[in-house]
Amino acid sequence: TAPDGVATKTYTFKIQRLGLPKIELNYGNSPYGEIMKDAAITDKDAAKTAFNVNNMYTTEYMPASAASSSYAKGRYAFSAWTNVVNPAKPTEAELEKIADSSINMDRNDYAIFVYNGKAFVDPGFKAYDSMGNEVTTLNRTITIQQMSDSLSPNDADQTEKVINIENQPSNCLITDITPVFEQNVAKKTRPDNYVMEYSFTDSATNETVTAHRNVIVLQYLGDADFSDKINALDKAKVTAIIKNTSGTLSDTKESSRRIYIYKIADVDGSDKVNALDKAEITKIIKSRTLTPQYIELPDAN
Repeated sequence: TAPDGVATKTYTFKIQRLGLPKIELNYGNSPYGEIMKDAAITDKDAAKTAFNVNNMYTTEYMPASAASSSYAKGRYAFSAWTNVVNPAKPTEAELEKIADSSINMDRNDYAIFVYNGKAFVDPGFKAYDSMGNEVTTLNRTITIQQMSDSLSPNDADQTEKVINIENQPSNCLITDITPVFEQNVAKKTRPDNYVMEYSFTDSATNETVTAHRNVIVLQYLGDADFSDKINALDKAKVTAIIKNTSGTLSDTKESSRRIYIYKIADVDGSDKVNALDKAEITKIIKSRTLTPQYIELPDAN
């Protein structure tokens, strides 16, 4: 109350409570990601449960994106992600790892699968600062392993490269992770499971906000010699794997080795490399078409 003779004044204060800044990633192109993106699949949990039975889509819950590709509709080998002694009968402990979306990228909603020699458009994000404002550009950082010109996946033939993509919008075109190979100019990225960090600095708190997406770099099915074409040399590489005489596997990082065997050489996704994969390579040679298993991301905006 103001003293006698002093006018009363009323002050109004507005307090804005800071929210939690966040980055929400859009779905990737893993099998689970394709299920999540397909509006026609209304029961996502049922679709995922059906996929889990044989590690492949069922007719009832087939994403439209995969319907026209025999390999996308095929089986996805889980041995690429974890050691399974007998793929026909995994143990309970092995099944737990197969079901873990932080291990099995086929069951990770946000993982992306990209192919050497082809640029791709990031599926993107939605981001908000602590004031509730939308953040439209972020920084991206990823560390990859580049193979020498001998195109060997062995650890000794790798060079580490840090890629920084600064202040780019949600659906930006990314060319540096999977460049077109050119002898002595542009190196090919070793197939492996990498992690890309998205980040921005919140203007109100000056804190760095981050999110992470798994980026799996691949060769096309059957391209076991990394040549960007399918021929008899690839069949020879598969034969070497069958005989366990490859010479390119024992000195290779475990995650890269598994992806090389079960996502490139294991063409039919059976969790084993055998004569059936050589037969599949013969089919690909006859078709004269480089064949992906995962639905490719767009290569232009």
